[in-house]
Amino acid sequence: MPVSVQLMKRLLSVSLAWSMSLAVLAQPAKSPFSESWSQTVARLHPAYGGVSGPPAKVKDAKPRYPPEARAARADGIVILEVLIDEHGKVANARVVRSIPLLDRAALEAVSKWEFTVSKLNNGRPVPLVMTVTVNFDGANRRRRPPP
Repeated sequence: MPVSVQLMKRLLSVSLAWSMSLAVLAQPAKSPFSESWSQTVARLHPAYGGVSGPPAKVKDAKPRYPPEARAARADGIVILEVLIDEHGKVANARVVRSIPLLDRAALEAVSKWEFTVSKLNNGRPVPLVMTVTVNFDGANRRRRPPP
């Protein structure tokens, strides 16, 4: 019984997507930040609470859907811990809940975010650590026309 050419192409496409996924899974996402998380924490000494309120995001950057994630139909939520400096800029971030094909894109997007300045109850600006989510849903994937 002959197998259709379209079916063979689809099987090959899925096979390639899975092999790319496995290659990415073997390597942690590269950070777009110039120093490690622990170096940034040591340099900034962030607050983990005691601030007047959570900072509000004032500059957003949408993540780019990586081609290999699109091919593998990867989606979901990447959870990051971000270190916001005393000027409201993201000084560093690390992955808390991973989707390996999407981690790098999430880190790159969050590195461009900006927040309102966090202040202690005495009004002094302070670096802060907080948890954020980056949502990758299937609707964000650009649909490619059928072959």
